[in-house]
Amino acid sequence: MKALIFTDRLEKGLSQVVRIVSSKNQLPILGNVLISFEGGNIVLTTTNLETAISTKLTAVVEKEGKTTVPAKQLFELISLIKDEKITISVTAGSLIIEGKKGVNKLTTQSPADFPPITLEAQKANIVIKEKELTETITQLSIATSQDENRPQLGGIRLGKIDNVIEVAATDGYRLSVKRIKTEIFDFENAFVFPVKTLHEVARIASEEKAKLVKARIIMESNQAVFAFETVTIITRLISSDFPPYQKIIPSKFTTRLVFDKEEMLNSIKIASIFARESANIVKLKSDKKNIIVSANAPSVGENKDIVEAQIEGEGVEIAFNYRFLMDMLSVMQTERVVLETTGSLDPGVFKNDNSTDFLHIIMPVRVQS
Repeated sequence: MKALIFTDRLEKGLSQVVRIVSSKNQLPILGNVLISFEGGNIVLTTTNLETAISTKLTAVVEKEGKTTVPAKQLFELISLIKDEKITISVTAGSLIIEGKKGVNKLTTQSPADFPPITLEAQKANIVIKEKELTETITQLSIATSQDENRPQLGGIRLGKIDNVIEVAATDGYRLSVKRIKTEIFDFENAFVFPVKTLHEVARIASEEKAKLVKARIIMESNQAVFAFETVTIITRLISSDFPPYQKIIPSKFTTRLVFDKEEMLNSIKIASIFARESANIVKLKSDKKNIIVSANAPSVGENKDIVEAQIEGEGVEIAFNYRFLMDMLSVMQTERVVLETTGSLDPGVFKNDNSTDFLHIIMPVRVQS
């Protein structure tokens, strides 16, 4: 094996594939990157068995072949090499990286030990605009869970509802739902994608300056393949049943509050200083023209802050985890936010005031009067 490549090109490629490599692998080979010299390219591939990323880099290949080396060490090494071009070769169990100023060797491991990955290009059956997908992932990922015992809550569901594509995520305490436009969606059933993989898809799409994100769902293997010009991402879909989230979306409300997003966010930040010492609880109480934001902790003190609001219906006093409120406000794509509820123990439904394509539900906290 032998090839000549620009150092910055190799560094960029490694940065794309190294992010899914874990340092806590039960199989040592999963800490490696598969390096393939083929045609006029160097192909880099990593996997954690749930997701695989492969990127194709233009190079001058003198001798074809494959090998694997520790991914993070190779990335760190390449990022520090100052030579514009380097020669990479494999000799006697070592990957040799040679520039004008130095020679480095990394111990290789047989490519036969690397999990087999199929990277055949296939026609996309889901196509979404990059901007639409990135915004959706940002808004919905706050409602996903990291509980490994409930994998379906660590995913984002994409499905068709009444001929509209609806995307949903929930961790049991919060629910985010967004309706989006797709260029192609050739399915009646729904799929649950790991949120970590979708973050990588969005990041790669941005780096590749892709206007469209194209995916191929492979039903037989329960996988999705995202294909870009030089990068391919393969992920296993989450097979656990997604919660019947539509049943918890309220169909009516008795109180409707409309307020300035930034003003409320600042008030929540102030209240959080006190709430952190009192189970993260912040109270919202409405009067005729305002929302009173308050928190108290015996060891710290208490606060009250007034946020102007447009108020319809009954007065309400409702408590939330301040972290959930801050997460929600940070992803709202609007200057004013709507809160609808039917009481202090019922879900709080947050919406944009100028569109109906997104809602975020937070379950309230029961507190003593």
